[in-house]
Amino acid sequence: MKDYKANFRNGIEYATHKLDSSWFKMILLGALGSIYVGMAYMIFIVIIGSWPDTVQNWQFDQTTGDVINSFHINISGAALFVAAALFPVGIILIVFLGGSLFTSDNLTMLAWITKQKHHTGEDIKFKKIFVKWIYTLLGNVLGALVIGGICRASNFFANENYQLVLGYFVGKKISMVWYFTIASGFLCNILVAGSVWASLAASHSTAKFLLIYFPIWMFAISGFQHVVANGILFSMGLFYMIEPTEKENILMGVNYAINHDLFTTIKTQTELTNFMNSSSWINMASTMFRCVVTNMLPAALGNWLSGSLFLPYTYYYLSGYYKEMKKNKIHNQI
Repeated sequence: MKDYKANFRNGIEYATHKLDSSWFKMILLGALGSIYVGMAYMIFIVIIGSWPDTVQNWQFDQTTGDVINSFHINISGAALFVAAALFPVGIILIVFLGGSLFTSDNLTMLAWITKQKHHTGEDIKFKKIFVKWIYTLLGNVLGALVIGGICRASNFFANENYQLVLGYFVGKKISMVWYFTIASGFLCNILVAGSVWASLAASHSTAKFLLIYFPIWMFAISGFQHVVANGILFSMGLFYMIEPTEKENILMGVNYAINHDLFTTIKTQTELTNFMNSSSWINMASTMFRCVVTNMLPAALGNWLSGSLFLPYTYYYLSGYYKEMKKNKIHNQI
């Protein structure tokens, strides 16, 4: 294992190597990254939806029409603990099989901070790094659509509870205040990009596995906002809104997350029908718009702030690399 000073140089090598990849490779790696994380998210939702008493649907008295049991979703700590324990598989596959996420690729900022050069001898410019981020993010979006489509084609969430839980998570994310999402995204990428960077310090596969596993487990339990993971979740929700019955289940989960109090205070079948027919019943178009504008954009900003600025500049200072650069500059001037 290397300490943080030695590992700073590993980070520089990682960043420089990433930036020497072609645009097609960046997009392909980005797509693979989303597919791996998407598979982990599918298992995450199934575990939550299969847990006893996570979802309780409406039960009405057939004679009076009064509610016997209200619809509600209650995710227990035990269910979240177990589901989150399997979520790191997605990032582990990316590191060991190959793949890229916009969030971990934010670390390529290290190459610009430390004034590295491409293998051609050309100076690495910020514009080049920004373009590479776009390629990776484009790949992540394509991968999210692919895994969302495969999830629907295989009817992986055939169980109604899975669909309700999927909608619930979508609703929780789009109902966050934008500056909360930015702050949550900032914390998220300390764990995600930080775990990838930390894994560079280890040469043994077991050590790499553990360095990735626990930070990502923490991220999955916390519910911090990750632009790529959220995009995958939204993609799955979008594909499951194609079929009318499933669309109703997804939107029921979305509305429950946003209008929790209203759902638990509905007392009769008539009240439920009136609510579902009202303008407050969120439709698919407005849901997808809110996914992008109220969540993915601020989440991406928060992820970028910690992955491209906070972590790289903090360890640029702590490692003492800035002193070395200053000495080299003085030496070259003499």
